[in-house]
Amino acid sequence: MTTADLMQRLFEHLERLGKPLRVHSRPGLPPERVREAVEGIGLEANQELVDLYGFRNGASGADGVILDAVGLFPGHYWLTLDEAVETWEAISDDDRWRTAWFPIFATGEGDFYAVVLDPESPSYGAVVGFLLGDDEQLVEYRSLTDMLSTLDRAYAAGLFTLEDGALEGDFETLGAFAHEVQGGFQPYPFES
Repeated sequence: MTTADLMQRLFEHLERLGKPLRVHSRPGLPPERVREAVEGIGLEANQELVDLYGFRNGASGADGVILDAVGLFPGHYWLTLDEAVETWEAISDDDRWRTAWFPIFATGEGDFYAVVLDPESPSYGAVVGFLLGDDEQLVEYRSLTDMLSTLDRAYAAGLFTLEDGALEGDFETLGAFAHEVQGGFQPYPFES
């Protein structure tokens, strides 16, 4: 399955929960627009990222929409491409951030899931969980497809619920799902 297929499944799970994220999402972008935006900050978009933003251009809390309304999974919303580039530009001076990381999912409080977009990196295409308060950042998923597959499995298993308009979830079980989806992959500290 492509990242676009998996995002469609996540949107369907959210719809079943009564949280129609599609109403807050923006139309997808042409592949060349995605590549140009990412190349503009010195990175190289992989096909997963191109497919992701071809499906939709994020679903964020712009225009006065509260973040709970646009959550894709507990605590995180999907940045538009322009927001992702702006976020990268704003945070790239932080010593804990690596310029090879392209933020996609955000908490609104400085934490992100980012894709490694340096083709020279052994972690190219992997997903890093960036926690603002931590000095060591972990590669949590081998790929964006693995991350979205894990979220799909979590939704299908009823791991995520909607409580007072916000998504809640059991992250310990999510970690076990990630381990299974990724064939035993273990998170590891990102090395430049």
